[in-house]
Amino acid sequence: MIQVKDRLYDAQLFANYLPRDNPVLRLLPPSIAFESNNFGNGTDTKFGFDAIKGRNFRYMANTILNAGFIQFDNQFNKNLNSLHSYAGLDLSYESSHLEPKVDPEINNNTLNLKYYNFTNFEVGLHYLYSKMDKVFYPNSGTFIRAGVSRSLLNDVDAEFADPEKPYPGDGLKVKGSLNDFTKFNLDFEHRIPFTDKITGIFGANAAFIFGIL
Repeated sequence: MIQVKDRLYDAQLFANYLPRDNPVLRLLPPSIAFESNNFGNGTDTKFGFDAIKGRNFRYMANTILNAGFIQFDNQFNKNLNSLHSYAGLDLSYESSHLEPKVDPEINNNTLNLKYYNFTNFEVGLHYLYSKMDKVFYPNSGTFIRAGVSRSLLNDVDAEFADPEKPYPGDGLKVKGSLNDFTKFNLDFEHRIPFTDKITGIFGANAAFIFGIL
């Protein structure tokens, strides 16, 4: 599977407002009225922004950021039994990029972000077993899926702007490898028919991430 996206968020409307009247803010020119220090928590005398929560947050992110995301998911499987089980190898690669549309040194953004890049490559093994009586809406049988994967490459490269310093320098740059991690997941489901119309479903799932701090 291959996914390529140029945006991570869909669009929703948003609005700026004043929870309480503030003549000082109302008289500011547009060039400085909407600077980050003029925004409050939505209940004080500073500007509020109702898109900061829920689905509406997506529009704000889509408005101020150029976002890119690419992912490759590949599986190589071997049938253990052509009717109900197989095992395989997973190869997963993802790369994401975020960058404000306006340089924060010109007009600072909410995240104080100049750019963010993240790359991750994982290798894993998986196993699937299914003895359900039907593919769709089964009444009886057992399903087991287990997998384990290991991150071999997880690099981050980011830089943040400091509104207090016109020349941030290297102190706000983050570049290097993150800690390697291992992921394990297990899904189990068993179905028992009580009557022709009632089926009991018993299941459990677990997922763990192990890393070195």
